[in-house]
Amino acid sequence: MNRPAPCATLVVCRLAFMAACLLLARLLGADWPPAVSTFGQHFHRIAPGDETWARHDVSRDLVNWTNTGVALPPLPAGKVLGACGIEVANPAAGATNASGPWHAMLVLVDAGLPSLKLLRSADGRAYAIDPGETVLRIPGATTGNLSLVWHSPSQRWVLGTPVRDQSGDAISFHGSSNLLDWVPLGRVEGDHARGGLCEFPERRNQGTARWVLVDSRNEARIAILSDGQVLPERRRMAAMRGDGSWGFLPTPGVLPPRGRRLVVGRTGNGGPWDGGTPWEVACEEFEDGPQLVWLPAAEFESLRSKSRTLNVPRLSKAGTNQLLARLPSSCEIRLEFRASPHHRLLLRLSSEVVRFDGGRRELSLGDAKATLPPAADTERWTIVRTPSHLEMVASDGRVRLCTPIRFEESPGPVVLERPGGWWLSLQYLALHELQTTSAPAPQRQQVSIGQP
Repeated sequence: MNRPAPCATLVVCRLAFMAACLLLARLLGADWPPAVSTFGQHFHRIAPGDETWARHDVSRDLVNWTNTGVALPPLPAGKVLGACGIEVANPAAGATNASGPWHAMLVLVDAGLPSLKLLRSADGRAYAIDPGETVLRIPGATTGNLSLVWHSPSQRWVLGTPVRDQSGDAISFHGSSNLLDWVPLGRVEGDHARGGLCEFPERRNQGTARWVLVDSRNEARIAILSDGQVLPERRRMAAMRGDGSWGFLPTPGVLPPRGRRLVVGRTGNGGPWDGGTPWEVACEEFEDGPQLVWLPAAEFESLRSKSRTLNVPRLSKAGTNQLLARLPSSCEIRLEFRASPHHRLLLRLSSEVVRFDGGRRELSLGDAKATLPPAADTERWTIVRTPSHLEMVASDGRVRLCTPIRFEESPGPVVLERPGGWWLSLQYLALHELQTTSAPAPQRQQVSIGQP
Protein backbone atom coordinates (compact mmCIF):
# COMPACT_ATOMS: atom_id res chain seq x y z
CA MET A 1 0.00 0.00 0.00
CA ASN A 2 1.45 3.34 -1.05
CA ARG A 3 1.65 5.98 1.63
CA PRO A 4 1.53 9.70 0.83
CA ALA A 5 4.77 11.60 1.00
CA PRO A 6 5.54 13.37 4.30
CA CYS A 7 4.97 16.80 2.77
CA ALA A 8 1.61 15.69 1.36
CA THR A 9 0.63 14.27 4.74
CA LEU A 10 1.50 17.60 6.36
CA VAL A 11 -0.64 19.48 3.84
CA VAL A 12 -3.59 17.14 4.44
CA CYS A 13 -3.25 17.56 8.21
CA ARG A 14 -3.14 21.32 7.90
CA LEU A 15 -6.22 21.37 5.69
CA ALA A 16 -8.06 19.13 8.15
CA PHE A 17 -7.03 21.37 11.04
CA MET A 18 -8.20 24.50 9.20
CA ALA A 19 -11.54 22.84 8.40
CA ALA A 20 -11.97 21.85 12.04
CA CYS A 21 -11.20 25.42 13.15
CA LEU A 22 -13.74 26.82 10.72
CA LEU A 23 -16.36 24.36 11.96
CA LEU A 24 -15.57 25.20 15.58
CA ALA A 25 -15.74 28.92 14.86
CA ARG A 26 -19.13 28.44 13.19
CA LEU A 27 -20.43 26.51 16.17
CA LEU A 28 -19.12 29.16 18.56
CA GLY A 29 -20.80 31.94 16.61
CA ALA A 30 -17.83 33.54 14.83
CA ASP A 31 -20.08 36.12 13.15
CA TRP A 32 -20.46 38.22 16.30
CA PRO A 33 -18.84 41.66 16.02
CA PRO A 34 -15.64 42.63 17.85
CA ALA A 35 -16.06 44.42 21.21
CA VAL A 36 -13.66 47.22 22.14
CA SER A 37 -13.36 48.86 25.55
CA THR A 38 -10.73 50.60 27.66
CA PHE A 39 -9.09 49.59 30.92
CA GLY A 40 -5.95 51.02 32.49
CA GLN A 41 -3.83 52.47 29.71
CA HIS A 42 -4.95 50.09 26.95
CA PHE A 43 -7.75 49.44 24.52
CA HIS A 44 -9.05 45.88 24.81
CA ARG A 45 -10.52 44.08 21.80
CA ILE A 46 -12.44 40.83 22.15
CA ALA A 47 -13.01 39.18 18.76
CA PRO A 48 -13.95 35.70 17.51
CA GLY A 49 -10.97 33.36 17.74
CA ASP A 50 -9.81 30.53 15.50
CA GLU A 51 -9.32 27.84 18.13
CA THR A 52 -11.14 29.31 21.15
CA TRP A 53 -14.39 31.25 21.50
CA ALA A 54 -12.52 34.60 21.51
CA ARG A 55 -9.17 36.27 20.98
CA HIS A 56 -8.08 39.04 23.37
CA ASP A 57 -5.84 41.78 21.95
CA VAL A 58 -4.64 45.05 23.48
CA SER A 59 -3.52 48.33 21.92
CA ARG A 60 -2.52 51.86 22.88
CA ASP A 61 -3.50 53.54 19.60
CA LEU A 62 -6.32 51.42 18.08
CA VAL A 63 -3.96 50.58 15.20
CA ASN A 64 -1.26 48.18 16.43
CA TRP A 65 -2.72 45.24 18.37
CA THR A 66 -0.97 42.57 20.46
CA ASN A 67 -2.40 39.28 21.60
CA THR A 68 -2.25 39.11 25.41
CA GLY A 69 -1.28 35.44 25.23
CA VAL A 70 -3.57 34.64 28.18
CA ALA A 71 -6.46 32.31 27.37
CA LEU A 72 -9.94 33.50 28.25
CA PRO A 73 -11.91 31.09 30.44
CA PRO A 74 -14.17 28.72 28.47
CA LEU A 75 -17.87 29.51 28.19
CA PRO A 76 -20.80 27.10 28.42
CA ALA A 77 -21.41 25.26 25.16
CA GLY A 78 -23.43 27.33 22.72
CA LYS A 79 -23.21 30.04 20.12
CA VAL A 80 -21.67 33.37 21.16
CA LEU A 81 -24.04 36.18 20.15
CA GLY A 82 -22.04 39.23 21.26
CA ALA A 83 -19.85 40.79 23.92
CA CYS A 84 -19.01 44.14 25.44
CA GLY A 85 -16.58 45.44 28.06
CA ILE A 86 -16.36 48.34 30.48
CA GLU A 87 -14.07 49.62 33.24
CA VAL A 88 -15.71 49.50 36.67
CA ALA A 89 -14.45 52.10 39.14
CA ASN A 90 -16.37 50.80 42.17
CA PRO A 91 -14.64 47.70 43.60
CA ALA A 92 -17.90 46.51 45.23
CA ALA A 93 -19.87 46.45 41.96
CA GLY A 94 -20.06 42.99 40.42
CA ALA A 95 -19.03 41.21 43.63
CA THR A 96 -15.29 41.22 42.92
CA ASN A 97 -12.53 41.13 45.51
CA ALA A 98 -10.34 43.57 43.58
CA SER A 99 -9.11 46.52 45.64
CA GLY A 100 -9.29 49.01 42.78
CA PRO A 101 -10.89 49.49 39.35
CA TRP A 102 -11.49 46.30 37.40
CA HIS A 103 -12.46 45.30 33.88
CA ALA A 104 -15.87 43.72 33.28
CA MET A 105 -16.72 41.71 30.19
CA LEU A 106 -20.32 40.74 29.42
CA VAL A 107 -20.77 37.84 26.99
CA LEU A 108 -24.10 36.68 25.56
CA VAL A 109 -24.25 32.92 24.90
CA ASP A 110 -27.14 31.08 23.23
CA ALA A 111 -27.10 27.82 25.19
CA GLY A 112 -30.74 26.84 24.77
CA LEU A 113 -31.85 30.28 25.96
CA PRO A 114 -29.65 33.38 25.41
CA SER A 115 -27.82 33.97 28.69
CA LEU A 116 -25.57 36.81 29.81
CA LYS A 117 -22.29 35.86 31.52
CA LEU A 118 -20.02 38.18 33.51
CA LEU A 119 -16.22 37.85 33.30
CA ARG A 120 -14.01 39.83 35.68
CA SER A 121 -10.37 40.89 35.65
CA ALA A 122 -8.24 42.97 37.99
CA ASP A 123 -5.33 43.37 35.55
CA GLY A 124 -6.92 43.24 32.10
CA ARG A 125 -5.18 39.94 31.30
CA ALA A 126 -6.56 37.09 33.41
CA TYR A 127 -10.35 36.75 33.64
CA ALA A 128 -12.55 34.67 35.92
CA ILE A 129 -16.09 33.37 35.38
CA ASP A 130 -18.43 31.24 37.42
CA PRO A 131 -19.66 28.56 34.96
CA GLY A 132 -23.00 28.38 36.76
CA GLU A 133 -23.54 32.11 37.01
CA THR A 134 -26.10 33.58 34.60
CA VAL A 135 -26.74 37.21 35.42
CA LEU A 136 -29.54 37.69 32.84
CA ARG A 137 -31.61 35.65 30.37
CA ILE A 138 -32.82 37.50 27.25
CA PRO A 139 -35.33 35.50 25.16
CA GLY A 140 -35.03 36.20 21.44
CA ALA A 141 -31.56 37.74 21.66
CA THR A 142 -29.68 37.56 18.38
CA THR A 143 -26.16 38.15 17.09
CA GLY A 144 -25.13 41.81 17.11
CA ASN A 145 -23.52 44.66 19.03
CA LEU A 146 -24.07 44.66 22.78
CA SER A 147 -24.10 48.25 24.00
CA LEU A 148 -23.43 49.34 27.56
CA VAL A 149 -23.63 52.93 28.87
CA TRP A 150 -23.63 54.50 32.34
CA HIS A 151 -26.59 56.61 33.50
CA SER A 152 -25.32 58.96 36.21
CA PRO A 153 -28.68 60.21 37.61
CA SER A 154 -29.83 56.68 38.47
CA GLN A 155 -26.31 55.33 39.12
CA ARG A 156 -26.71 52.26 36.92
CA TRP A 157 -25.60 50.71 33.67
CA VAL A 158 -27.99 50.39 30.74
CA LEU A 159 -27.52 47.37 28.45
CA GLY A 160 -28.89 47.26 24.90
CA THR A 161 -29.30 43.84 23.25
CA PRO A 162 -30.58 43.15 19.69
CA VAL A 163 -33.54 40.75 19.73
CA ARG A 164 -35.69 39.02 17.13
CA ASP A 165 -38.98 37.47 18.27
CA GLN A 166 -42.64 37.19 17.25
CA SER A 167 -42.98 40.98 17.39
CA GLY A 168 -40.09 41.47 14.97
CA ASP A 169 -36.63 43.05 15.29
CA ALA A 170 -35.92 45.33 18.24
CA ILE A 171 -33.33 46.37 20.79
CA SER A 172 -34.12 45.34 24.37
CA PHE A 173 -32.88 47.38 27.35
CA HIS A 174 -32.03 46.32 30.91
CA GLY A 175 -30.56 48.27 33.83
CA SER A 176 -28.23 47.26 36.68
CA SER A 177 -26.27 48.94 39.45
CA ASN A 178 -23.84 46.03 39.94
CA LEU A 179 -23.77 44.14 36.59
CA LEU A 180 -25.35 41.16 38.40
CA ASP A 181 -28.99 42.08 39.04
CA TRP A 182 -30.90 43.43 36.03
CA VAL A 183 -34.35 44.98 35.53
CA PRO A 184 -36.12 45.51 32.16
CA LEU A 185 -36.16 49.05 30.71
CA GLY A 186 -38.34 48.48 27.66
CA ARG A 187 -37.50 48.00 23.99
CA VAL A 188 -37.35 49.98 20.75
CA GLU A 189 -38.52 48.38 17.52
CA GLY A 190 -36.20 48.14 14.51
CA ASP A 191 -33.02 46.38 13.42
CA HIS A 192 -30.15 47.50 15.70
CA ALA A 193 -27.81 44.51 15.27
CA ARG A 194 -25.12 46.73 13.67
CA GLY A 195 -25.89 49.76 15.81
CA GLY A 196 -26.82 50.21 19.43
CA LEU A 197 -26.99 52.74 22.23
CA CYS A 198 -23.91 54.90 22.78
CA GLU A 199 -23.01 58.17 24.47
CA PHE A 200 -21.30 61.02 22.59
CA PRO A 201 -19.78 64.17 24.09
CA GLU A 202 -21.17 67.50 22.92
CA ARG A 203 -18.49 69.26 20.90
CA ARG A 204 -19.29 72.82 22.07
CA ASN A 205 -20.23 71.98 25.69
CA GLN A 206 -17.35 70.35 27.52
CA GLY A 207 -18.41 67.84 30.15
CA THR A 208 -21.87 67.22 28.65
CA ALA A 209 -22.97 64.30 26.51
CA ARG A 210 -25.98 62.84 24.69
CA TRP A 211 -27.27 59.35 24.26
CA VAL A 212 -27.65 58.34 20.62
CA LEU A 213 -29.51 55.26 19.36
CA VAL A 214 -28.15 54.02 16.01
CA ASP A 215 -29.85 51.36 13.88
CA SER A 216 -28.29 49.04 11.29
CA ARG A 217 -28.89 51.60 8.51
CA ASN A 218 -26.80 54.21 10.39
CA GLU A 219 -29.90 56.28 11.15
CA ALA A 220 -29.63 57.88 14.57
CA ARG A 221 -31.94 59.42 17.16
CA ILE A 222 -31.35 61.12 20.50
CA ALA A 223 -32.41 58.83 23.38
CA ILE A 224 -33.23 59.43 27.05
CA LEU A 225 -34.08 57.33 30.11
CA SER A 226 -37.51 58.43 31.35
CA ASP A 227 -40.01 56.76 33.70
CA GLY A 228 -37.89 53.62 33.81
CA GLN A 229 -37.69 53.16 30.04
CA VAL A 230 -35.26 54.08 27.26
CA LEU A 231 -37.15 56.34 24.84
CA PRO A 232 -35.85 57.71 21.53
CA GLU A 233 -36.94 61.06 20.11
CA ARG A 234 -39.28 60.76 17.14
CA ARG A 235 -37.22 63.14 15.02
CA ARG A 236 -34.14 61.53 13.58
CA MET A 237 -30.78 63.22 13.74
CA ALA A 238 -29.56 65.02 10.64
CA ALA A 239 -28.21 62.34 8.33
CA MET A 240 -24.45 62.06 8.27
CA ARG A 241 -23.22 62.76 4.76
CA GLY A 242 -21.03 60.06 3.26
CA ASP A 243 -20.12 56.70 4.77
CA GLY A 244 -20.67 56.93 8.51
CA SER A 245 -20.45 53.26 9.39
CA TRP A 246 -18.15 51.65 11.94
CA GLY A 247 -16.92 48.19 12.69
CA PHE A 248 -17.60 48.46 16.42
CA LEU A 249 -19.30 51.02 18.58
CA PRO A 250 -17.26 54.06 19.64
CA THR A 251 -15.42 53.54 22.90
CA PRO A 252 -14.12 55.86 25.63
CA GLY A 253 -10.63 57.21 25.03
CA VAL A 254 -7.65 56.38 27.22
CA LEU A 255 -6.19 59.88 27.45
CA PRO A 256 -7.92 62.72 29.34
CA PRO A 257 -10.31 64.41 29.17
CA ARG A 258 -12.66 61.52 29.79
CA GLY A 259 -15.80 61.22 27.74
CA ARG A 260 -14.08 61.04 24.34
CA ARG A 261 -15.44 58.59 21.80
CA LEU A 262 -13.10 56.95 19.32
CA VAL A 263 -13.92 54.80 16.31
CA VAL A 264 -12.21 52.99 13.46
CA GLY A 265 -13.96 52.64 10.08
CA ARG A 266 -14.96 49.34 8.57
CA THR A 267 -14.82 47.77 5.13
CA GLY A 268 -17.89 47.36 2.96
CA ASN A 269 -18.34 43.72 4.03
CA GLY A 270 -18.57 44.66 7.68
CA GLY A 271 -15.12 43.68 8.98
CA PRO A 272 -12.78 46.12 10.74
CA TRP A 273 -9.87 47.44 8.72
CA ASP A 274 -6.39 46.16 9.50
CA GLY A 275 -4.26 49.22 10.10
CA GLY A 276 -7.28 51.54 10.25
CA THR A 277 -6.75 54.94 11.82
CA PRO A 278 -8.83 56.24 14.76
CA TRP A 279 -11.29 59.14 14.54
CA GLU A 280 -13.00 61.05 17.33
CA VAL A 281 -16.79 61.35 17.11
CA ALA A 282 -18.86 64.02 18.87
CA CYS A 283 -22.41 65.38 18.78
CA GLU A 284 -23.02 68.95 17.64
CA GLU A 285 -26.13 71.08 17.15
CA PHE A 286 -26.69 72.56 13.68
CA GLU A 287 -29.58 74.42 12.07
CA ASP A 288 -31.05 71.18 10.75
CA GLY A 289 -30.70 69.41 14.09
CA PRO A 290 -28.04 67.52 16.08
CA GLN A 291 -25.50 65.59 14.05
CA LEU A 292 -22.51 63.34 14.63
CA VAL A 293 -19.19 64.98 13.73
CA TRP A 294 -15.99 63.13 12.80
CA LEU A 295 -12.64 64.68 13.79
CA PRO A 296 -9.02 63.45 13.61
CA ALA A 297 -8.23 61.75 16.93
CA ALA A 298 -5.34 62.75 19.17
CA GLU A 299 -4.03 59.20 18.71
CA PHE A 300 -2.78 60.35 15.30
CA GLU A 301 -0.02 62.21 17.14
CA SER A 302 1.57 58.95 18.28
CA LEU A 303 1.60 57.69 14.69
CA ARG A 304 3.29 60.69 13.04
CA SER A 305 6.96 60.17 12.30
CA LYS A 306 7.65 63.05 9.86
CA SER A 307 5.68 66.22 9.13
CA ARG A 308 5.99 68.89 6.47
CA THR A 309 4.10 72.14 5.97
CA LEU A 310 4.21 72.95 2.26
CA ASN A 311 4.37 76.54 1.04
CA VAL A 312 2.40 76.32 -2.17
CA PRO A 313 2.40 79.45 -4.37
CA ARG A 314 -0.81 80.79 -5.87
CA LEU A 315 -1.94 78.61 -8.75
CA SER A 316 -2.85 81.06 -11.50
CA LYS A 317 -3.52 78.95 -14.57
CA ALA A 318 -5.16 75.72 -15.59
CA GLY A 319 -3.11 72.59 -15.75
CA THR A 320 -1.48 70.26 -13.31
CA ASN A 321 0.59 71.02 -10.25
CA GLN A 322 2.64 68.15 -8.78
CA LEU A 323 2.99 68.90 -5.09
CA LEU A 324 5.12 65.97 -3.93
CA ALA A 325 7.55 63.64 -5.64
CA ARG A 326 6.04 60.55 -3.96
CA LEU A 327 3.64 59.84 -1.12
CA PRO A 328 4.59 57.74 1.91
CA SER A 329 2.67 54.47 2.12
CA SER A 330 0.80 55.77 5.20
CA CYS A 331 0.18 59.49 5.57
CA GLU A 332 -2.23 62.22 6.60
CA ILE A 333 -2.84 65.30 4.43
CA ARG A 334 -4.50 68.47 5.72
CA LEU A 335 -5.67 70.98 3.14
CA GLU A 336 -7.33 74.40 3.52
CA PHE A 337 -8.47 76.84 0.83
CA ARG A 338 -11.01 79.64 0.38
CA ALA A 339 -14.52 78.43 -0.40
CA SER A 340 -15.90 79.42 -3.80
CA PRO A 341 -18.75 78.16 -6.03
CA HIS A 342 -16.31 78.34 -8.94
CA HIS A 343 -13.89 75.74 -7.60
CA ARG A 344 -13.69 72.43 -9.46
CA LEU A 345 -10.79 70.35 -8.22
CA LEU A 346 -9.23 66.95 -8.79
CA LEU A 347 -6.81 65.81 -6.12
CA ARG A 348 -4.93 62.71 -7.29
CA LEU A 349 -3.38 60.53 -4.59
CA SER A 350 -1.66 57.84 -6.59
CA SER A 351 -4.49 55.72 -8.09
CA GLU A 352 -7.21 57.32 -5.92
CA VAL A 353 -8.94 60.57 -6.95
CA VAL A 354 -10.85 63.12 -4.88
CA ARG A 355 -13.29 65.20 -6.99
CA PHE A 356 -14.90 68.40 -5.78
CA ASP A 357 -17.49 70.63 -7.45
CA GLY A 358 -17.89 73.88 -5.51
CA GLY A 359 -21.01 74.91 -7.40
CA ARG A 360 -22.97 71.75 -6.63
CA ARG A 361 -21.12 71.20 -3.32
CA GLU A 362 -20.46 67.61 -4.41
CA LEU A 363 -17.51 65.61 -3.13
CA SER A 364 -16.53 62.14 -4.30
CA LEU A 365 -13.83 59.71 -3.25
CA GLY A 366 -13.68 56.69 -5.54
CA ASP A 367 -17.22 55.32 -5.67
CA ALA A 368 -18.30 57.12 -2.47
CA LYS A 369 -20.11 60.45 -2.92
CA ALA A 370 -21.56 63.08 -0.61
CA THR A 371 -23.20 66.50 -0.86
CA LEU A 372 -21.52 69.01 1.41
CA PRO A 373 -23.56 71.43 3.55
CA PRO A 374 -23.34 75.20 2.80
CA ALA A 375 -19.73 76.34 2.85
CA ALA A 376 -18.05 78.40 5.54
CA ASP A 377 -15.30 80.87 4.60
CA THR A 378 -12.73 78.06 4.40
CA GLU A 379 -12.86 74.52 3.07
CA ARG A 380 -10.96 72.14 5.38
CA TRP A 381 -10.10 68.61 4.35
CA THR A 382 -8.32 65.86 6.27
CA ILE A 383 -7.26 62.84 4.22
CA VAL A 384 -5.65 59.69 5.62
CA ARG A 385 -4.06 57.14 3.30
CA THR A 386 -2.85 53.71 4.41
CA PRO A 387 -1.84 50.69 2.30
CA SER A 388 -5.39 49.30 2.73
CA HIS A 389 -7.77 52.26 2.56
CA LEU A 390 -8.35 55.98 2.10
CA GLU A 391 -10.47 58.07 4.50
CA MET A 392 -11.52 61.72 4.26
CA VAL A 393 -13.44 64.21 6.41
CA ALA A 394 -14.63 67.65 5.24
CA SER A 395 -16.93 70.52 6.28
CA ASP A 396 -15.57 70.61 9.83
CA GLY A 397 -16.22 66.91 10.32
CA ARG A 398 -19.80 66.82 9.04
CA VAL A 399 -18.87 64.75 5.98
CA ARG A 400 -16.88 61.52 5.99
CA LEU A 401 -15.97 59.32 3.03
CA CYS A 402 -13.91 56.14 2.97
CA THR A 403 -12.89 53.61 0.34
CA PRO A 404 -10.51 50.63 0.10
CA ILE A 405 -7.32 51.10 -1.91
CA ARG A 406 -8.02 49.55 -5.31
CA PHE A 407 -4.44 49.03 -6.52
CA GLU A 408 -1.50 47.93 -4.42
CA GLU A 409 1.24 49.71 -6.35
CA SER A 410 3.64 52.07 -4.58
CA PRO A 411 1.98 55.42 -3.79
CA GLY A 412 2.58 58.07 -6.45
CA PRO A 413 2.70 61.85 -6.17
CA VAL A 414 0.02 64.26 -4.99
CA VAL A 415 -1.33 66.02 -8.08
CA LEU A 416 -3.79 68.90 -8.02
CA GLU A 417 -5.74 69.58 -11.21
CA ARG A 418 -8.03 72.57 -11.75
CA PRO A 419 -10.50 71.93 -14.60
CA GLY A 420 -11.85 75.20 -15.96
CA GLY A 421 -8.78 77.28 -15.11
CA TRP A 422 -10.11 78.86 -11.91
CA TRP A 423 -7.56 80.37 -9.56
CA LEU A 424 -6.96 78.64 -6.29
CA SER A 425 -4.97 79.87 -3.33
CA LEU A 426 -4.08 77.12 -0.90
CA GLN A 427 -3.98 78.60 2.59
CA TYR A 428 -2.56 75.49 4.26
CA LEU A 429 -1.15 72.19 3.08
CA ALA A 430 0.56 69.79 5.48
CA LEU A 431 1.79 66.23 5.06
CA HIS A 432 2.24 63.96 8.07
CA GLU A 433 3.93 60.61 7.49
CA LEU A 434 2.42 57.90 9.70
CA GLN A 435 4.33 55.08 11.31
CA THR A 436 3.94 51.74 9.57
CA THR A 437 5.70 49.53 12.12
CA SER A 438 3.92 46.28 12.87
CA ALA A 439 2.69 45.31 16.30
CA PRO A 440 5.23 43.62 18.62
CA ALA A 441 5.20 39.86 18.97
CA PRO A 442 2.77 38.46 21.57
CA GLN A 443 4.19 38.21 25.07
CA ARG A 444 2.97 35.17 26.92
CA GLN A 445 2.42 35.71 30.61
CA GLN A 446 2.18 33.12 33.36
CA VAL A 447 -1.00 34.37 35.03
CA SER A 448 -3.53 32.30 36.90
CA ILE A 449 -7.09 32.19 35.55
CA GLY A 450 -8.52 31.90 39.05
CA GLN A 451 -10.78 34.36 40.88
CA PRO A 452 -9.04 37.79 41.04
